[in-house]
Amino acid sequence: MNDSSKTYAALELSCVFFWFLFDGFWLMEWKIAAYVFCGLALTTVAMMFFFIKRELALILVACADASWLVCNVTWAIGDLSHIAEAFVAAKAAFFVGLALCGCALLATDARKRLSALILSRIRIVRHFEK
Repeated sequence: MNDSSKTYAALELSCVFFWFLFDGFWLMEWKIAAYVFCGLALTTVAMMFFFIKRELALILVACADASWLVCNVTWAIGDLSHIAEAFVAAKAAFFVGLALCGCALLATDARKRLSALILSRIRIVRHFEK
């Protein structure tokens, strides 16, 4: 595993952690904490794109994953701040992510389709195998 892959894996793990806390704080209706951790998750997912392996299918899956996070964030904003437009944005992010998943499927050959479409966070497991 090269330095770029290690950095990507560390950012991916951090994003999962921040996202988990963001979702938990949203569930608890702790608005400020939820917003802080959604900002950290969004920042981390953006940083991941500087270190991702330059393969079309992987990039498309990472973009779909980012769309999922944006969907979650806008949904939380709509829920916590009672902004109806945020729900519309969340639905749009869902459909963008769905389209990106479809594009990732089309961008891979038949042997790699399943592994390419598994969300990138699952690769973190390899980080703990050492």
